[in-house]
Amino acid sequence: MYIILCKVAICILFSIILLFFTYDKKWSEKFSKFKNLGYYTFLFSRLILFYTIYIYLGYEVQSDVKGFFLLQANDAIKLKIVYRDYDSFYNPLFSYLLGIVIFCFKNPISIVFFMILVEFIGLIFTEKLFKDNDCNINNKILIYSLLPAPLIFVVIGGQEDCWMWSFLCVFIIFFKMENKFLLGISLGVAFLFTKLLLILFVIILFIKEKKRFELALGFAIITIPIYGFLLLNGADILVPLKESNSIYAPNLWTVFYPVFNGNLPIYSSYISYFAILVAVFGALFLYSYSESKRKPILDYVFYWTICYILLVLFSKKSLGNYILIYLLPFIFYIDLEKKSNIIFLLALNFVAVIQPSLWFRLEMPLYSNISSVNSLLKMVEYFMEWIFVILLIWNVFIVLRTQKSHNF
Repeated sequence: MYIILCKVAICILFSIILLFFTYDKKWSEKFSKFKNLGYYTFLFSRLILFYTIYIYLGYEVQSDVKGFFLLQANDAIKLKIVYRDYDSFYNPLFSYLLGIVIFCFKNPISIVFFMILVEFIGLIFTEKLFKDNDCNINNKILIYSLLPAPLIFVVIGGQEDCWMWSFLCVFIIFFKMENKFLLGISLGVAFLFTKLLLILFVIILFIKEKKRFELALGFAIITIPIYGFLLLNGADILVPLKESNSIYAPNLWTVFYPVFNGNLPIYSSYISYFAILVAVFGALFLYSYSESKRKPILDYVFYWTICYILLVLFSKKSLGNYILIYLLPFIFYIDLEKKSNIIFLLALNFVAVIQPSLWFRLEMPLYSNISSVNSLLKMVEYFMEWIFVILLIWNVFIVLRTQKSHNF
């Protein structure tokens, strides 16, 4: 409970700071003059929290860093083969990259610092991506840097969910060159170092691109040799799929399961496939609904953002930290001059951070009916699940409205 209270305190503190920055109606005009304020705020907030927790107070790394990443990194250092000698729910090269970090710095907190670095790279490339299309870009970087969710998820939780977006921003440089072969290569590299979830965006590109063969060739040249090597050495490359039938919260399934008295096929593996179909084809359909004549690069940002919002909404294994996959580009769809948008954004951050911690503390309950929500903490947790789902729907609405109005 102590960790939950600390997260609540951090959320409240940074929410107050953000609201203070945006209290004045002319805040946008004032702070837009300070070009690098957002970057300084990002580095200051992350590094101060990092120093306070891991160096000054001497706390050990927690969450996935301790339970998964460190163990996998140590196995990778010993040159063990992933999926054969040790399990990993990430793509093949993820643990080896973390192994290099541990080998160089000999300290588990270096993994957390590396996560901060990757997030910072994503922030820099996002700025380069939007700088010609958004006159308020400096303010939006500032707002993102003050949001409590990415701060807590990355610095305290060591979550890597922002990696996929960071890699995407890097390979968009190749897309600007309109070289689909290089785009395929960069997609392949990004895929090998991140999660299987990236395949959803790859599928969308394969559907939309006219030069599919060049794209597929570039992707295959990078990925097939790695997976071929693993197969030849007896690795079970389907290990990352074994977690696909797990049930986490919050998502549409967990909020409606008690409403329907447990009469939803939530344990079926087909639910996961359904979520993938909704995310991919939902993004394609919603683009056709809100299509606008803009740079193709920004259209792919739309695909990315909508695809992963829908995935978090419909996947039965979604957790609050999954918002990191799309949160950074999503900031650029929001009209931050409206106070209500800032309030909703802060509410999303608060619920995304606190609900998972409370849910795990309650031993991951899956409510089969309303009567099973039979304690105050369970009521609070279930209420936060509903708030999270409602705010995800708000996310979709915001992206669609901004896309259709050309208001970037």
